[in-house]
Parts: sequence; structure tokens; C-alpha cells
Amino acid sequence: PDDGPVDSRHLQEYLLAEVMNRLDPILREWLLTIAWLDRFCPELCTAVCQPDSAAAPADLTGEAFIQRLQDDNLFVIPLDGENHWFRLHHLFRQLLQTWGRKRGNDDEIAALHRRAGVWFAGQDLPDEAIRHLVLAGDIAEAEKVVLHHRYALMNSEQWIRLERWLHQFP
Repeated sequence: PDDGPVDSRHLQEYLLAEVMNRLDPILREWLLTIAWLDRFCPELCTAVCQPDSAAAPADLTGEAFIQRLQDDNLFVIPLDGENHWFRLHHLFRQLLQTWGRKRGNDDEIAALHRRAGVWFAGQDLPDEAIRHLVLAGDIAEAEKVVLHHRYALMNSEQWIRLERWLHQFP
């Protein structure tokens, strides 16, 4: 017999809570942190999830974290053949972001975007650096990234890319 329509939002929240409640607290926090990243690698996970590496547990590194995600089959998708870059399944990521917004605060989310932006800038990945820095509200740092790369873009006539960067600014 049909029990009537199921509210998918409540079902999604229930399933997410079931997954999250089975995880140890540190793994859960890391997962909620990387949910704000379009893609991630071990080094980025460590930089974003362990801003104070002196206070972090020694046994959880970015590499170990990603391995746990894969071992636990937590909706992680490899993006390259070397298994260096990954992303979360988009629906799982959206649920994590919603859950994180409910329990976190905007300052924490901005801080993790800033850490990601600084890391991407240090890796010479300006597109992602600018995006995260603007999301963090760190417009001055995002401007520095644009200024650092502007001549290379103009010299190679990458006007559309430069325009895309500039449209991200308020």
C-alpha cells in the first residue's frame, strides 16, 4: 500500500544525519569544510582543514582524509587519472553545505574560503583563488591576484577570462 508522498527534503536530511552521525567528529568537520570547495586534493584539504597544524591530530592528513572518504564510500569522485583531484557528488555537497550553514557561522565559512583562496593563489591557480577570496570577502587579496596575472592574460589576449574575473567583484 502507498503511504502517501514522501517529503524528499526530510528524507535527504535524515539520510545525511545518518551518514554524518556515524563519522568521528574530526572527519565530520573536515567533510563539512571541504563541502565548500568545487574540487580538492590532499594538500588543499590539509591547508583548509588544519589552519593551525600544531593543534591538529597527527594521524589525519589530507591524504588520509581522502582515503577515508574513498574507503567509506562517501560520494567522492576522482577528477583525474592520478587520483590527485577529487570532488564530492553534487547532491551530497549541497546537503553538506545546507547542514553546515545551519550549524556554522558566516565568519567560519568566510575563513575557510580565505584559506582556500590563499592556497590556490600559492599554487598559481588564479581562477579558483579569486573566486574563494571574493567569497571570503577579502577583496583586497583577490585584487592582488588579478594584478599579479593581468599582464599575462592581456598579452595572451585572454580577455574573456579577465572579464570573468572582474565580474566576480562586488
